[in-house]
Amino acid sequence: MDVFDRFKNNQFLSPISSKTLQKIGNHCQLNNKSEILEIDCGKGAVSILLAHFFHSQLTGTENRTIFLQDAKRRALFEDVTHQVNFIESDINNLPFDEKFFNLAIYLSPPFPCETDKYLVKVAPFTVLNGWISISKTVIRDEKEFNLKEELRNWIKNLNKNIELKTIEESIKCYEGLGFSVKKTFIEDKKSWEIFYSSQALTLLDIKSERNISLIEKKYFDEWKKELEMYHSGGGKESLEYVTFLMQKK
Repeated sequence: MDVFDRFKNNQFLSPISSKTLQKIGNHCQLNNKSEILEIDCGKGAVSILLAHFFHSQLTGTENRTIFLQDAKRRALFEDVTHQVNFIESDINNLPFDEKFFNLAIYLSPPFPCETDKYLVKVAPFTVLNGWISISKTVIRDEKEFNLKEELRNWIKNLNKNIELKTIEESIKCYEGLGFSVKKTFIEDKKSWEIFYSSQALTLLDIKSERNISLIEKKYFDEWKKELEMYHSGGGKESLEYVTFLMQKK
């Protein structure tokens, strides 16, 4: 069994919606002359949709070969290869000229990630008054979150060096790094449900599999725990997936 089956039916690898992508593009006034960079683009769904929505030029970077290959196939199938280019690269080796892109996008997974490094490293590649869009998981209320012991311990085990922030704390952090947050978009619970649906289907499918490898079992156990934490461990009540749209001050 392919351990990436979790993502087979996922349009995005994060709980973001097409509606939010349209709002981002409208706010940034994207058009057919806009140049957009997507970092860690996964299977390319976001870049491809933005190409369809705004007819812009998209560049997606990805260092996971299996996702990069899928992204290129999808661009060909969607007939947007003249607008979208996917290249193998990571955040530490971006092969671009400075002050080139009108918008840079990074979508983090729905658990603690080092999003600040993306903001600082990507900013030089955006034009003057260009936009940066970072989407990540935040906590709704610090006091409420502290009561969710099981969820808090799970997140700490995922990344001991990172603590989830509220929207307000995140904005203050970005302002301290020299950025001005112009807009925030909060995903509704339906977006989370869509994101996790294929993961749940994969876990149901493997119940009929008798011989799975240790690495597959490891992945499946992690996904099961993630689903439990969101649906019954407090995640649905305590977590939000938020897009921060900002500019360099």
